[in-house]
Amino acid sequence: MAGERSNQAASQSSGQDLRHRAVVSNFIVKEGNTSDNEHQTLIALFRRSDKVRTYQNKLAPISGSIEPNDKSPLAAAIRELQEETQLCVPEDLTLCLRGHPFSISDPSIGRSWTVYPFSWTLNPSSESKIKTDWEHTSFEWVTPSTILSGSNENDCVPRLAESVQRTYVSSRSLILSSPSSTVHLTAEAAKHLQNAINDLKTDHTNGARVLATKAGSSIQTLACDLNLLPPTPSATDLKRWWRLLCMSADLLIENGRPSMNSAITTCVLNLLDLIPPVLSNPSTSPESKLAHIRSSLTSHLSTRAQTSTKIAQNFSSYLTALQSSLPNPSKTPLHILTLSSSSTLHSCLLHHLTSQPPNSSPIHLSILESRPNFEGASLAHSLLSSLSPQSSSRLKITVAPDSHASLLSSTAHLLVLGADRIDAHGRVSNKTGSLAAAACMRAHGKGKVVVLSESEKIAKAPPSSTAGGDEEGEERGGEEEDNGPEDVVKAYPAETRDFLSKPGEQAVKVKNVYFEWVPAEWVDAYITEHASSRDGEGGGGVWGRKQIEERSRWVGELEKKIFAELWDIDDGMRT
Repeated sequence: MAGERSNQAASQSSGQDLRHRAVVSNFIVKEGNTSDNEHQTLIALFRRSDKVRTYQNKLAPISGSIEPNDKSPLAAAIRELQEETQLCVPEDLTLCLRGHPFSISDPSIGRSWTVYPFSWTLNPSSESKIKTDWEHTSFEWVTPSTILSGSNENDCVPRLAESVQRTYVSSRSLILSSPSSTVHLTAEAAKHLQNAINDLKTDHTNGARVLATKAGSSIQTLACDLNLLPPTPSATDLKRWWRLLCMSADLLIENGRPSMNSAITTCVLNLLDLIPPVLSNPSTSPESKLAHIRSSLTSHLSTRAQTSTKIAQNFSSYLTALQSSLPNPSKTPLHILTLSSSSTLHSCLLHHLTSQPPNSSPIHLSILESRPNFEGASLAHSLLSSLSPQSSSRLKITVAPDSHASLLSSTAHLLVLGADRIDAHGRVSNKTGSLAAAACMRAHGKGKVVVLSESEKIAKAPPSSTAGGDEEGEERGGEEEDNGPEDVVKAYPAETRDFLSKPGEQAVKVKNVYFEWVPAEWVDAYITEHASSRDGEGGGGVWGRKQIEERSRWVGELEKKIFAELWDIDDGMRT
């Protein structure tokens, strides 16, 4: 890992080898009253026992190593909480925020760590359930300001404040510490940031592109509309403002929906990248700089709407080339299979059907209904409602249960998938059901699998060396997003639904995982908004795995460029 490499470099310079581990750091948070009876956010710190190897009798969060069988840092965090406090997720604790990982070393004990910090909101009725194991003797509640001010520093494990400031936001203020200073957002700005994070976390209706736009708009509001600067800002004010903006953006990136994180990250980074050249221009006044920044951010967000049009044009060219290869192309329907309700696919099909001449090849679109919310059926409705009678006459739609994937793929020329995330190697995260459909296409061996996606959905490569879990688990998008049984069981007969909901031995766990990964080897082409094309394919914007890997590296370099000074990160530190 990068943190390991940087710590090893430091230890080598001092002539000492440090033993390195990746660890999680869990802060349990509740709303309560201080000793002065003032309402305040409180954080639980646990007194380490004299039986642990390091930092005996010091106050610390719940922490522990990321083990090889942990699927992700988050999975390790949940496991450690249950082992050391008996608290369970989600019954007793709800994930509040995750912070950017950082490195720490202590040559005095020959150790170094990469720390993944998390904060958790405690269910008010669960405090009495906290039971410490042999690693701790007791726990106490302290205010975030007590930790961040350093007033109890000598009684705590090292760099505790750095973990807290990466995972703490209150509705009244946001306190962000850095190695050089501690700065504060206004209450209005902190509330805006918290609301933006909550909105991204809980929006299960919109796709990645819409969530990325929401995140970008939030950054624009923080930058331009919340009076974070005095009327006549100095150069120091502007530097402080830039640090606040980057720290806020970092929290927004870390805490949006995991499955949508790639698009959110790239959108936010592209916006932030517009700002440093303006700030560094010595010939403009601070007022002019801010006006220029506002204009640049507004322009960039408005141009993102053109991305769908470019993808639609590239997809139409691809379909035209594919249709021309069919026998008797003017009469042979092009059979396309898809599932769910991708806004990108919707706009692409509309563009193709409305831009082609009346005598162009017909299309047979088969849509898997996509339980539990039947987005596939909604796509059929939306398409036909948006087309004129002339355009819809060339479109035949079949809607079928998800179980018909093999039957429909046996005659399909093309399986078209959307994407919520594409990893550095070309694997595609999309609505559950995509993997089965792609597997059926490969088994029948007659058609191609094509992914429609904005390039901003391509994720940065994960660390080349991991401390636990598999490669997908190291990425935030690798975490399983189970959204509860409610949407699934509402379609069951009432008697069955009531029976399965009974507590006790009869209880049945109902799974509702929204997303799954399709292997890159099963994808024939990725159609993006870019003009470059792959040799041997028709139309522009057709990418292969090589272009995906190149874009992934570009995202990593952009992230490092924006955040390197802020967090002093190296390659692979962000997950």
